[in-house]
Amino acid sequence: MADLVIPPIEKAVLDQFGLQPGLDRANILPIAGRRSEGNLELAAPQFVYDIAKAFVAPGLAAQGYELTPEEALNVAMNITGGGLGGSSIAGPTGKGILGMGTKPRGIPLRRYKADLSTYDRESLMDYARSLQAAQDIPESAKSEMIAAVLSGANGKHVIFDGGNYAGAVAYHVDDALKTIEIDHFGAAIKGTGRQMVEDIEDSFPKGYRILLAPSDEGLPFWKALGFSESGVGSQLEKVIK
Repeated sequence: MADLVIPPIEKAVLDQFGLQPGLDRANILPIAGRRSEGNLELAAPQFVYDIAKAFVAPGLAAQGYELTPEEALNVAMNITGGGLGGSSIAGPTGKGILGMGTKPRGIPLRRYKADLSTYDRESLMDYARSLQAAQDIPESAKSEMIAAVLSGANGKHVIFDGGNYAGAVAYHVDDALKTIEIDHFGAAIKGTGRQMVEDIEDSFPKGYRILLAPSDEGLPFWKALGFSESGVGSQLEKVIK
């Protein structure tokens, strides 16, 4: 299964324990299946899978991955023994386990990003094909997201909301000039565009300039985020402060 359709916590469980994601597991019996295929197979029950997720969660958090509210709640319930037979619910949005702390700028807790800047061509094509097949993404956003994934830019990432694509952006970083030039930018879910810009701002030092040449249609959006004319054609800029 390709990495792009597996949330990080489930990929860690697959890598460390060999437990496949995406199965409809029984709560106690060692059987599972896939609804789409209508079959059953021997597999660890759901409570074992949840415990495995609780086991890998601290390591992921140490690497900088922020659990979604649902993941955080399930981890906490399994650590305390409350996960067996329980159902998952969405928790509050915030930074840290169970949403405690202030809400972070940039990508919020329930969303996460996959940095594609070092991926090989085959992996990028997998993302592009998956995006092309994705449902409920406006065509204008989809084309920009695919272009971002396949771009030759030295900075690019995809944003996920749960198991769905939320946005993608590609940009060239020139550390000598202290510029970040956005090439492609597409948001499939409302609010993702602003979050991607804030994430870029938070990822680079003060004084770097974000540059782009937006369409006339997108001009109000960028100006609302504090961008202004750079003096070079239709290019806009914003200095990170």
